[in-house]
Order: sequence, then C-alpha cells, then structure tokens
Amino acid sequence: MADNTVCTLKWIGQSTLAPSISLVKLQVFNRGTVTWDDVDSDNVSGADVDFTLIGIVSLANYKDGNNVISCRVYQANL
Repeated sequence: MADNTVCTLKWIGQSTLAPSISLVKLQVFNRGTVTWDDVDSDNVSGADVDFTLIGIVSLANYKDGNNVISCRVYQANL
C-alpha cells in the first residue's frame, strides 16, 4: 500500500456569529512548527447560513507517528 502524502480537508457548517463580522478559519496543526496553519477561510458568509471550507494539504509536517492529523475550525469571539 502506498503511503498517503496529501489530504483533502472539508468542513460544512455555520456560525451564529457571521463570518463577515469575524473570520472563520479551517486550520491544521503543524507538528514541525507547533502552530496551527490556515488551510481555508470565509469572511463573507452571513450568520446561520451553511458555508464550506476546503483545502488540500501535504501531510509532511502534519501527521504524527500514527499518521493522525489534527484539524479545527476556528473563529475569534468578538
């Protein structure tokens, strides 16, 4: 079996705080720099409306020894 080196991340959801007011980000944890890296974002959708965040990442810096990656959807609370 070939070792997977690329991953597609996709999130579909909504926020009660409109992304047009407070940016929403899809992030993946970079194990090399120990930081969250932005994959995609939305700053135009309204509140309580479904929107999609999607991105393709190379897994070189993101997977751990068990080939697990950590992702999150983040929005600052104003």
